[in-house]
Amino acid sequence: GEGDFPGAIDGVKRLLVDEPSDLDALLTLGNLYSLTGRISEARDTFGQALQREPLCVEARIFGGVAAMQAGSLAEARSELAKALFLEPTLAIGHYLLAQVQERTQDFESARRSYRNAVAQLKYPQRPLAGHYPEMLDSAESISRAARYALAALEEQPG
Repeated sequence: GEGDFPGAIDGVKRLLVDEPSDLDALLTLGNLYSLTGRISEARDTFGQALQREPLCVEARIFGGVAAMQAGSLAEARSELAKALFLEPTLAIGHYLLAQVQERTQDFESARRSYRNAVAQLKYPQRPLAGHYPEMLDSAESISRAARYALAALEEQPG
């Protein structure tokens, strides 16, 4: 549960002292900061991941999630768009982008992005580096969530 996050942060930080270039650990640390509301630390950590690996899709995906949690929806949209530019077949990226578009009342784009998420699931999805507790991770769960969201949006005018 959430009570474990401070301990988890310490554990991952210790790991990074021994293995400073461990991208998995860096991404996980960023996510733990994000989940505990330490958004500027999350941003810094994803920035470090991008310095090490400039084309790191996960740093953009998770950075987008952190921005979304902070209510910085323009930043979230920008990060997720960069992830999808690098990896257009990543269903979770389309799904998360749809969530941002929905929160900005851009229902037309949200519907398109949810449909893209479902369509990309025809292709094998790779597991993301780093760990994000409660992130939709199976094709099945992404598909179900996207279809539900799409059905709800069909009720919306426009």
